[in-house]
Amino acid sequence: MWSATLMPGRVMVNTMSDADFLARFDVLFSPTMRLAHDVLLNWAGEMEPDGWPGIPAILRFARCYGVPSGELAALCGVLSYRLGNKTVYCDARACHRPTDSAKLISRKSPRPSAGVTSG
Repeated sequence: MWSATLMPGRVMVNTMSDADFLARFDVLFSPTMRLAHDVLLNWAGEMEPDGWPGIPAILRFARCYGVPSGELAALCGVLSYRLGNKTVYCDARACHRPTDSAKLISRKSPRPSAGVTSG
């Protein structure tokens, strides 16, 4: 993971490893949000065909745990934005899925080893 800070005449890049991010996960998110995220992903892994929670499930779990739905959605890879008085959710995984792509984004299929191509 990285972030860029623009300075006049140059760009400074701050890097954070995956391990650093996970070590700070408890600082970034409340215990309730972490619990809601964990329970939601475990539920989806058992109940959803591709192992990922859909938008209706995200909204139900956010309401049940009393956490902001936009934040919980973002932790699950779903973007949200305000459009007037409405909140719009965009699940990129639900858009344009060729026949074979579902197995590429499924949490239930094993990931290919490094350097191995499938197809």
